[in-house]
Amino acid sequence: MLVVAVVALTLFASDAQAQVGTSQLNQAGWFTSAWSGFVTQLDTALNNVLASGTYVAWARNLMLGAFVITFIAALGRYAVGAGGIVDLTEVLVTGAIITALFTTYATWSGICFQGAFELALQIQQQALDTNDLMAPGYFPAKVLLSYTWLDQSIWDLTFGMGINIALSMILFVLLSIAAFFSTVWPVLVFAVAKIIGPFMFPFLFHQRTSSFFDGWLRFYAGTLAFMVVGRICLIVVDLLFASLLGVPFSVNPTVGSVLVQPGDAGTWLVLWTVAGLSVLLLFATGTFVAVIVGGSNFGIGKAIGSAALSVAVATGKVWGRKG
Repeated sequence: MLVVAVVALTLFASDAQAQVGTSQLNQAGWFTSAWSGFVTQLDTALNNVLASGTYVAWARNLMLGAFVITFIAALGRYAVGAGGIVDLTEVLVTGAIITALFTTYATWSGICFQGAFELALQIQQQALDTNDLMAPGYFPAKVLLSYTWLDQSIWDLTFGMGINIALSMILFVLLSIAAFFSTVWPVLVFAVAKIIGPFMFPFLFHQRTSSFFDGWLRFYAGTLAFMVVGRICLIVVDLLFASLLGVPFSVNPTVGSVLVQPGDAGTWLVLWTVAGLSVLLLFATGTFVAVIVGGSNFGIGKAIGSAALSVAVATGKVWGRKG
């Protein structure tokens, strides 16, 4: 519910703004500006949540509880002779590493997001000569809209012509949704991942539960990968449209109206093929990211444990020499 509230309040926190008209909604530049404003508001809202004493205190208390349980267990083993100074030192070093990650979470998570976002735009800049956020999604929709089908009354349409028009409109709608999805989805999911992140750190204190943190980290990394992969897919779609339909890419493409006749089977086939392949590619972005990120095994818990053990062993050796 907290995630829903944050996103909803951010989306609709525009009391001082006038209602958006159709002339603005039809402009790619306006949406780019509006989306940038939304990202800024969302980032502020997330930072406010993470800076909230109550919210952070819950996560910190859970982490402290996990640390205390782990330390008491190690202390008990030490008391009965089942453990040594190495075990105690390992717990302390593990706690120090996890605390450092937790304390700097807002900083490094924001840096990772900004890095992925800027990388995606840099790739777009090199490929399309623009860093306009919505231009890649706006371009194929604009080109498709230039192909018109009605030069007669709707009542005079044949069944076959009606099917052609209906299928073309469905593909246009799906392509527009897919392009919008590729642009905004990773940002919205990132907000979810960032908010629940602090509650994942306590799981790092135990090897058996550290997989929860690794699962969250894959989720978090997936949102970052989606920003880059989704942007690349949009670029490929734009190049496909530009090459096959002969319309050079532009932020505000100038396209003439093309009337498609009922008998233009080749034109219908090309439009359906280009639009259909584009829709499949964009909606497959999530699959691509899942293949890339899903096969990874971060093993952060094991890595922290290994680092803590190395320090503990070194400390034990020093302690032994002093003894």
